[in-house]
Amino acid sequence: MTTATTRTVIGNLCLGSAPDSWGVWFPQDEQQVPHTRFLDELVQAGYEWLELGPFGYLPTDPRQLAEELGERGLKVSGGTTFGALHRPDQWDDMLATTRKVAELTAAAGAHHLVYIPPMYRDEKTGAYTESPELTAEQWASFGRRADELGRILLETYDVRLVLHPHADSHIQTQPEIERYLNESDARYANLCLDTGHVAYGGGDAVDLIRRFGERIGYVHIKQMDAAVLDRVRPRGAPAHRGADSRVPELARPVRHPPPRRRARMTVHIGVIGTGMIGQDHIRRLTDVVTGAEVVAVTNVDGARAAEVASGIGARALPTGQDVIADPLVDAVVVTSWGPTHAEYVLAAIEAGKYVFCEKPLATTAEDCLRIIEAEQTFGRRLVQVGFMRRYDAGYRAMKQLLDGGQLGHPLMMHCAHRNPTVPEAYHSAMAVQDTAVHEIDTIRWLLEEEIVSAQVIQPRRTANRFEHLADPQFMLFETASGVRVDLEVFVNCQFGYDIQCETVCEAGTVRLPDPADVIVKTGAVQRTGVLQAWKDRFGAAFDREFVEWVASIDDGRLAGPSAWDGYAAAVITDAGTEALHTQRVVSVRLKDRPDLYGS
Repeated sequence: MTTATTRTVIGNLCLGSAPDSWGVWFPQDEQQVPHTRFLDELVQAGYEWLELGPFGYLPTDPRQLAEELGERGLKVSGGTTFGALHRPDQWDDMLATTRKVAELTAAAGAHHLVYIPPMYRDEKTGAYTESPELTAEQWASFGRRADELGRILLETYDVRLVLHPHADSHIQTQPEIERYLNESDARYANLCLDTGHVAYGGGDAVDLIRRFGERIGYVHIKQMDAAVLDRVRPRGAPAHRGADSRVPELARPVRHPPPRRRARMTVHIGVIGTGMIGQDHIRRLTDVVTGAEVVAVTNVDGARAAEVASGIGARALPTGQDVIADPLVDAVVVTSWGPTHAEYVLAAIEAGKYVFCEKPLATTAEDCLRIIEAEQTFGRRLVQVGFMRRYDAGYRAMKQLLDGGQLGHPLMMHCAHRNPTVPEAYHSAMAVQDTAVHEIDTIRWLLEEEIVSAQVIQPRRTANRFEHLADPQFMLFETASGVRVDLEVFVNCQFGYDIQCETVCEAGTVRLPDPADVIVKTGAVQRTGVLQAWKDRFGAAFDREFVEWVASIDDGRLAGPSAWDGYAAAVITDAGTEALHTQRVVSVRLKDRPDLYGS
């Protein structure tokens, strides 16, 4: 048998290969080469080191494996296993399998176990099998489980856990890799740096080596064609598999773990629309949010855009499309006229950029569905919709209590949305389209279910209104489980901006607190003030919304209101508008929710 001459040991690095370079990804597959052929051709290629590959492809009996490797002069660098650390129900089965792999790896004289997370899409069809985004709770569990597994492997088998980032898995992008490293303990869980998968996820392998070198215990070197990557990655195509080789690093384990947190990158933001809300968001992105910088703005009134840009050291660009296409812009905020939202959101998705869109996501449900389809084609969430009440401290406290189940199942919800006055341009349909839409999203979020019907009742009209306006309005909603929700919308109440919400459950009630204010007692009267504007009531929620949005971009995982939430709000407000005009109960019919947006 003729063998190539290859230098397989360089310093403390040992060059090897693995079965998947021969197209082997399963323990048994009649289309794969037999393991004896793989071993023979590995020797012919000049290698002395190999990774075991999928458990069961090579002999699992330690003595047989030792004999077949020994007669060919081959050595084992590490084992390979697969599993889902974010799925607690699979822990026991995964641990049992991993123990078998670790035992064989140790018996073969190796000290590394490459752990590969599962893909969230079917590897043959590309269909989503679960959400591509982990929740904060799942991330924390992932880190704890990685530490626990790594400790078991090290203490029981003297084998070190190195996690392998993988295309279309929850550990794919550089922010995800870094979050895994931040969530895990360097004593037990480290990194297998796969240059191909890192490149596919848009990461920088050299940067990871420079900043996290002490966490890299094993390396997979792969070829990556940048031109092909640029063509396929924006559309979320599965990573291609090419020939690769393995480089295990046989250094000692890290004695001093690195800091658990890292400095955050700066997200460069372009803002489309510099009206009142646009300028308010620019102010908070500039003065409140750390890790963000507004670098470009545009507006239909170019002079206004130029004035705003000069005040923050940004550039005023001619159009929204120019802002999206600007290579210096990482993410986009859309605060333009509502009918332009769909155009800009779709363009941002096409450019592969995160986009925050103030409500509405689009003015029609059809355009919302186009956005959802584009985001699905891209393969991960890029869109967040500006439903800021989810970031209000009072609403969050309500949700935490409802989610905890202490009060039993929700039965009813009573809400009120009151404004002191509205301008003459405000018309009757805006009560549901622009005002009640906030409660509609909040209802869905608090109860975690969809609204299935809407009704609008018109009581006696206030004299403090414009003649064309039906005010107040009383809206009734029903959810999929039968919870009944009533909502008073009174936009000329005169006394202030007043938001109320109370949920009645089986074992108690929970009510949204009023904003904190001093209590004044004087002249035999006790009183507190009433806020007069939405910016005063929800200013802190707006701030928190953008703080968390920028942080989620840095982490590579959006967690706020999604394009699906924008679509659902559009369908429900359409039903509410129809109910206003027909005075009938109108059913809400949503499309099936795509897996991209969870259950």
